[in-house]
Amino acid sequence: MHRILVIDDEKDVAELLRVFFSTLGFDSTLCHEGKSALEVIGTQEFFAVFCDYKLPDINGAEIFKELKGRIQGAMPHFVLMTGSILDEDVGNLVDSEKIRFLQKPFLLEDLQLLIKELKAG
Repeated sequence: MHRILVIDDEKDVAELLRVFFSTLGFDSTLCHEGKSALEVIGTQEFFAVFCDYKLPDINGAEIFKELKGRIQGAMPHFVLMTGSILDEDVGNLVDSEKIRFLQKPFLLEDLQLLIKELKAG
């Protein structure tokens, strides 16, 4: 079974994602801070990481860069989520690294389509 890491300080959003991903056959690990997520990343393999951009300790772009530096081999799919407008530097990172971007609030149908695209490669 594929595993998804959900990093979001909004606990209700993280739990909603966990429940939704379970309906699609995924197990999820939830983290509410970036540093705790970085600790988890080294202990399990993930199909995808869904990461909120604004977290209380470090932002989603920093998590991506740290993840990229730590992972040897295939990177998990990385989806950056936010309810804010991204600044130019983060927008450039999203474009250059082919990071998926999900604007909050999002529809579950859009999330399901995104998962289907990620599974297709």
